[in-house]
Amino acid sequence: MYNPNELLTRFRKYLQAEQLAKSTVEQYCCMTKYFLNYHKCGADRISTSQIISYLVTISSPVSRKQARAAIAKLYFMLGNHQKMNKVPAHVGFYAG
Repeated sequence: MYNPNELLTRFRKYLQAEQLAKSTVEQYCCMTKYFLNYHKCGADRISTSQIISYLVTISSPVSRKQARAAIAKLYFMLGNHQKMNKVPAHVGFYAG
């Protein structure tokens, strides 16, 4: 189980270590925060396309490509290198 606040902090450090632009780091972290909130709303296994549509809707102006890249980075950091088609069941987010 991951505490969303701890996960966001870890994700920010992970992105900074990749030397992404500061604006990109902030954008990805913002989208990840929304992703965690969306997941917390009760959807146990959400399709990636649903999440991306949600991120694009609320994180204007964000392209589907940017949203997909943010989620891919999060999955990679969590060690899920499988195809991004479902939220991994083992991720298990909870409110801290």
